[in-house]
Amino acid sequence: MLIAYKYQNKLSAGRVLAQLIKPVVADSFENFDFIICVPLHPRKLRERGFNQVDGIMSRVLDLYGKDYGTKLNRQLVSRIHDTVSQAQSDFEKRQENLKHAFAISKPNILRDKSILVVDDVMTTGATLHELMRVVKESGARDVKGLTFARRIK
Repeated sequence: MLIAYKYQNKLSAGRVLAQLIKPVVADSFENFDFIICVPLHPRKLRERGFNQVDGIMSRVLDLYGKDYGTKLNRQLVSRIHDTVSQAQSDFEKRQENLKHAFAISKPNILRDKSILVVDDVMTTGATLHELMRVVKESGARDVKGLTFARRIK
């Protein structure tokens, strides 16, 4: 279902995924000052037309009906390095590929804050790890990660 949403532009699958994810994350968003979804490079965003992580996370937050949507921040992090496809890479290659891929626009806003970093699929964890590292180095007090799915070999 995630593949259909991400690569085949089946937006209705995003709504179903959000409904499936909601009970798993329960009401844990209260514990975070900001939620940051793994950003796409502008080129990839133009090609795909949407950020699949952001789309699902927005829907999950909307399902709660609380003011959690204000915690979702799309301006704090950008992907400045257009990384090559990592589908067949191991952790070390992915980690090297992701060095300097993310930039924090306003590090002072993250200082002493609790941040949730969200990705769609964890294959090796390299993307989530790198973005969490960059956020932590910007002064965040606490950084946690969430993925919607885990790739099983």
